[in-house]
Amino acid sequence: MVTREELLDLALLSKLDISDSDIDKLLGDMEEIIKFADTINAASTGDAEFDNINDLQNVYREDIVKDSFLQDDILRNCKTVENGFFRVDNHNHVE
Repeated sequence: MVTREELLDLALLSKLDISDSDIDKLLGDMEEIIKFADTINAASTGDAEFDNINDLQNVYREDIVKDSFLQDDILRNCKTVENGFFRVDNHNHVE
């Protein structure tokens, strides 16, 4: 069972602002989630082997190196370029 103090500690660590009216509802929701997780954990798998149930091997695509775009083409539409790179100004507005 999750206590009110644990919920408030978790909210503080998560930087969440939880109103007093929401605490009781959240405690009930968390209790239901924990009950569900306990039900799943209690399920018997018998002798079933669940590792690699689809008998898959390496399913990643081959890493193929391709030519990049030319630097001049990439920078062509940029308003400000400096030493061959995008210049990014630290402004909080859009012009």
